[in-house]
Amino acid sequence: MIFFDLYSRIDKTKSISPFTFLFFFLIIGCGYPKNFSKPEKPQNISLKIINYNIWHGLGEGFFKREELEPDSYKKKRYQEQIKLLKTAKPDILFLQELNPVGSLSKKIAKELGMLRVFQNTNCGLSVLGLDLIPINLDMGISILVRPPLKIKKIMGLKLSGPFGACNPYLTFQYTEFRYALFALAYHPNHGSILLANTHFHHGVEWSPPVREKINSWEKEGILTKAQRKKLEAAIEESNQRRKEELKNLFSQQKELMEYYNNPPFILAGDLNSTVKSPIYKSIMETHKLKDSAGAYAPEPFTWNPPENEINHQYTEKFGLTVPSFDKKEVKLFFQEYDRRQRRIDYIFVSQNIQVLSHSLFAKEPNENKVIGSDHFGILVQIESQIQNEK
Repeated sequence: MIFFDLYSRIDKTKSISPFTFLFFFLIIGCGYPKNFSKPEKPQNISLKIINYNIWHGLGEGFFKREELEPDSYKKKRYQEQIKLLKTAKPDILFLQELNPVGSLSKKIAKELGMLRVFQNTNCGLSVLGLDLIPINLDMGISILVRPPLKIKKIMGLKLSGPFGACNPYLTFQYTEFRYALFALAYHPNHGSILLANTHFHHGVEWSPPVREKINSWEKEGILTKAQRKKLEAAIEESNQRRKEELKNLFSQQKELMEYYNNPPFILAGDLNSTVKSPIYKSIMETHKLKDSAGAYAPEPFTWNPPENEINHQYTEKFGLTVPSFDKKEVKLFFQEYDRRQRRIDYIFVSQNIQVLSHSLFAKEPNENKVIGSDHFGILVQIESQIQNEK
């Protein structure tokens, strides 16, 4: 009963067979880690938090993913990332698109003097950490904390994707997966904080301009009715997938909040969703979290190709996965759509956390004209508050 209860709780998408899950169950054990002990006199604490998609820099490929940028430039980007992170000295660091996630998160943790947990997310076929197909894909997400903070990994929750799974021991994947990484942080003067890091599916969001453009293509004879329907179905599939990812994430979050007695909660990541999306609205209104950006004006665009041309010159081949039917007008529209300035990276906090400041991180090129990633990061100062117990 314990095994099947855990299976039903963890594999919300029902995409892993019970036999596959049993294999992982026997290897890595079961259940949530125990909560940290509560401080005798818990206090409010101030913490600096960074959320940063550091960019994998990979394109397509079966046996080996194409490297989109020169290796020498990728090394310079990494050096710039580390330099800025060392200067900022975050207490909690959320990272996406680490590749390879295990060794790279370990290297970054050592460079910064932090502790880390991680989760493989897109990894193809591998055994005991050896990448087989593709040979250079072992991507994932990580959460790092700076002592005196401690951290425990609770789980890597598969949010979407078909049969298969990713973990450090054995991976089987033939198409895109999306995960959330849940962890418990602990401060000796404050107590526990529940953390979640995620990276949602990438795809076109529905908006009035997109719908109008698709309708005009059919009226002008650029697309047939059947092609229009196929394009709309592809866009709808992306939007529904992100909604399902959000649903699975918060279903698990609710259970963990109850299990750990409602600690302060921080959700960070690349949601591939703007502030006008149903995803953002649900987080703010249904799940009652606070956007760390608040009423920040102008809006802090974390995806900003016009101001980050240094890196986006390498991403032209890696665009949105929508059918273009070899129509130049369709392809050009979605290329330009993906180059829009928008905010898709976030830090959300529970109501018992006060946001003291919010700014973009790693936005400016250095003296060698290097920007660390194709995303700008977010740097937030918070105060986690102790609620009066009745």
